[in-house]
Amino acid sequence: MNLDPIDSALGISQLIDTVRECQCGRNGAAPEILVIAPPAYIDTVQPLGRLFENAAEKSKRFPQTYKEVTDRQGVHFLDAGKLAAPPACGDGVHIDETGAAAIGNAIADFIQANLRDC
Repeated sequence: MNLDPIDSALGISQLIDTVRECQCGRNGAAPEILVIAPPAYIDTVQPLGRLFENAAEKSKRFPQTYKEVTDRQGVHFLDAGKLAAPPACGDGVHIDETGAAAIGNAIADFIQANLRDC
């Protein structure tokens, strides 16, 4: 959490390049790629002190920065923060079973709608 969201997005861009170069899609082509921006962190009482300092504000910028990268790279994008959030009684990072199911269903819907021929 000590990195700026643009640093994470640049890392995602490098991962996209790596996946494309691996030629692990159908017939050795580049596979379809779906980048998922994580739900935003929420402030909670953290035992790890400053590790999560400013994380709530930074994490709100993940969707925008990831979307900029996916648009530029021409890959698919899903904003998981529109589907789930960490519960207020949790650690501020991890989602609960309901959130995991919502994200999983959205990924399944995406595959059904976009990747049937793959």
